[in-house]
Amino acid sequence: IYIQQPIPRIRRRRRNIERNREEGHNQLYHDYFMDPVYPEELYRRRFRMRKGVFMRIVTALSANNRYFHQREGGNGRPSFSPLQRCTAAQSTCIWPTPQNLARLLHMGQARGFPGMLGSIDCMHWEWKNCPTSWAGQYSRRSGKPTVILEAVASYDLWILHDFFGTPGFDVPLRGGIRTQASGYLPAGISNWANDKEAAILRLGFVEPEVISWSPRIVVLHNFLSQEECDYLRALALPRLQVSTVVDTKTGKAIEKRISVFSQIPVENGELIQVLRYEKDEFYRPHHDYFSDTFNVKRGGQRVATMLMYLSDNVEGGETYFPMAGSGQCSCGKKTVAGMSVKPIKGNAVLFWSMGLDGKSDPNSVHGGCEVISGEKWSATKWMRQKAMN
Repeated sequence: IYIQQPIPRIRRRRRNIERNREEGHNQLYHDYFMDPVYPEELYRRRFRMRKGVFMRIVTALSANNRYFHQREGGNGRPSFSPLQRCTAAQSTCIWPTPQNLARLLHMGQARGFPGMLGSIDCMHWEWKNCPTSWAGQYSRRSGKPTVILEAVASYDLWILHDFFGTPGFDVPLRGGIRTQASGYLPAGISNWANDKEAAILRLGFVEPEVISWSPRIVVLHNFLSQEECDYLRALALPRLQVSTVVDTKTGKAIEKRISVFSQIPVENGELIQVLRYEKDEFYRPHHDYFSDTFNVKRGGQRVATMLMYLSDNVEGGETYFPMAGSGQCSCGKKTVAGMSVKPIKGNAVLFWSMGLDGKSDPNSVHGGCEVISGEKWSATKWMRQKAMN
């Protein structure tokens, strides 16, 4: 008689994915609550309420709702904290106001995408427990059934819409964006009264115009007020050297506006430099990015340039891009191939020295045309890959 011995079952250890929940809680608490990295106005922009109100909500929910309790998992480690859970829940409950929608539409236009509220991201997740009868319907080329994770977020990380489910469901965008956006803005950009952030960014005044995609060039009409132009000129006039505008209220507003419209952090910028061109003066075509290794040690390569015009009644003095466009333009009363931007007080031109592939763009070559009459005043802000300090 042959008796088969039972084959011992091998117990496989369950795979553990490191979520770094504790580190996430510490960073969230440090950045926004204990020793805030972000100022109060940015906190209210992200959380849509005062800090004290939000903390009372966290305390109440953690005391009365099991979902917001911090529990231990099977491995003995704590789960997400009440602060993390409330922050995640609150971030998906943003209801767009007329001011919010107008701000997002304006920033989308400034970045070359008129009518854009946010960017959509869609990815497929493997559906491990998909019913067998449905597997073929929801399988992709990989042969495994999947579900869709879809999200729409604004440039400042507001979650405008999220969906997690099976393909084929037409879920309307949350917050009424799809159905009510036109009702929010019946007459274009709405009133910005009592909105300090809008005043700093001059929303409703700045009019972006994309004039070239290769190289990337955007003209920002009315980027500076007349008073800000006069302020920069007066600050630089005694010495005509690098200006320390970040030490004043007006300078900080300009720095922040440059950062938002270029989408490059303030700390990545060099100091603003004010220049004056008199009659017959010009600047030969050149690149703003560095061709040596020494200058990139601090802050990395130059990514973009914001050139702001501070004076009027200038003949000539255009900013000339010889590799942009396929037509002809005026440069110091001469007709040349390429594209030029006329210096108008308050306007600015934003152009990128780095392409979308992360490499320096040789087509970003530019120069200053000869000034025929008057004085041309400009302020230049160069922005780097990394923080300068």
